[in-house]
Amino acid sequence: MQICEQARMIEIYSSVDVLVAGGGIAGCTAAISAAQAGARTMLIERNGCLGGVLTSNIIPNLLNNHLSADGRQLLAGVPLEIIERLVDRGGCVKDWDKPFAKLVIDEQKLKIVLIEMLQEAGVQVLTHVLAASPIMDSHTVTGLYIETKVGRKAVLAKVVVDCTGEADIVSQTGCPMRVTSGTASLAFKMGNVDGEVFYQYFKEHPEQFPKNHDGIRDFEDFALNWNEYGDFYFPHRGGRELPVVQDAIKSGEYAKSLGKVFGLDMMCLIGLRPLGDVSVNSMLWRLPSLEPEHISEAELETQKTCYYIADFMQRVMPGFHNAHVSQISQDLGIRVSRGIEGEKTLEIEHITSKAPVYFDDVIGLRSAKPWSDDGSMDHPFDADNEGKVAYRSVGGETTPDGSRFLFSHTVDLSYGILLPRGVENILVGSGKTASCRPQTTLRCGTNSMRPAQGAGVAAAVAALTGTTTHAVDIRAVQRALIAQNAYLGDEQRLKDLGL
Repeated sequence: MQICEQARMIEIYSSVDVLVAGGGIAGCTAAISAAQAGARTMLIERNGCLGGVLTSNIIPNLLNNHLSADGRQLLAGVPLEIIERLVDRGGCVKDWDKPFAKLVIDEQKLKIVLIEMLQEAGVQVLTHVLAASPIMDSHTVTGLYIETKVGRKAVLAKVVVDCTGEADIVSQTGCPMRVTSGTASLAFKMGNVDGEVFYQYFKEHPEQFPKNHDGIRDFEDFALNWNEYGDFYFPHRGGRELPVVQDAIKSGEYAKSLGKVFGLDMMCLIGLRPLGDVSVNSMLWRLPSLEPEHISEAELETQKTCYYIADFMQRVMPGFHNAHVSQISQDLGIRVSRGIEGEKTLEIEHITSKAPVYFDDVIGLRSAKPWSDDGSMDHPFDADNEGKVAYRSVGGETTPDGSRFLFSHTVDLSYGILLPRGVENILVGSGKTASCRPQTTLRCGTNSMRPAQGAGVAAAVAALTGTTTHAVDIRAVQRALIAQNAYLGDEQRLKDLGL
């Protein structure tokens, strides 16, 4: 059944050069980059805070895919500045770039860092504003309809950057899309955790500590992070190798699934040592679509499950006996859903290559994929609903001598993976919606920030030069990125590109 909406005139709220939809870490990076490149930029965010899944889903970790095999720091420009600002505020360990350090953050301080950087760049930020649909002139996007507390408005823009995470805008333009049904999680935070008790338990029982997950080889790496770097990182799927958890499942004291919620023994635990709290990511939900009933069911049922997990951890997990639930995420963390069919595609063969991969239209670099055994898998959790460890992600992450968790090569990120086919003046800036196979290749913090900077700068250059996103001068984009200290390759590589 359908109903015809009554035609109405929509007030034009504003007109800008670049309009960024979505204020997650990618959206903020894109907006700051666009503004620094000289564009009048607006950022709209549906929540009341910035940071996306890192803040609204309490995932205080930016991932660690930021080093090349020769130790080169691949994070540069705006993404690096965000982290350095966090370090200055005490919101990230200062040794985050050292061997085996985890990029754990204080997600509350991230909110403030993003506000300050956006304001300094001159970005107009609107919160509690939903990007509803694109304004189209044939196959060209000319702005967005937005929903606000005072009704529907329109914002005109020369270029739109879709950083919604699920490609909410670009999926309405007629661009060919790929849809992947992946897993989602909802995290919660426990306060008053005694990390020292947790550490001492595994110091006495190091053989019980899970091995080779998330760039953590064994208890010694946990101890290094706890004692030297000041963060608490117990890896994804850790509970699946922890005897106290698995014994409780066998005895019936604890279940690894409740209804449609599964993976309750995943138990990824992340926090900063000085804070005394830990974010708990220990549940999975198979999201069949983005229909409202599916998302609503997932969010409500996973929220209910938080206390089941927390109560169990209070009983059996060392250091958690006096802990309590201090916060439940307001948003579901969706790992993968929609992605564009771009003018180019980052393929599994690129990220499993034995040598660096180059593209003439490079706008950033990434390191190799941690779980590259099977290109058909979108995430190691996706085939893991029976409680088995599908992948040990240590493969391919270490240098030959095992001295640090690095990746075997670098891969150029092509501007073409941000370009939807057949549609002008819109780019995707969220890594997980770029044109990739598997679709998760650029998901997570540091992976997503680099294409986001490329999208923001390309949008600005196209808007300021009066060209389209497809016709923009890629060398001008690259020069603008380099002016922002983005890393596009070594001196010889830049020379080869004429830069």
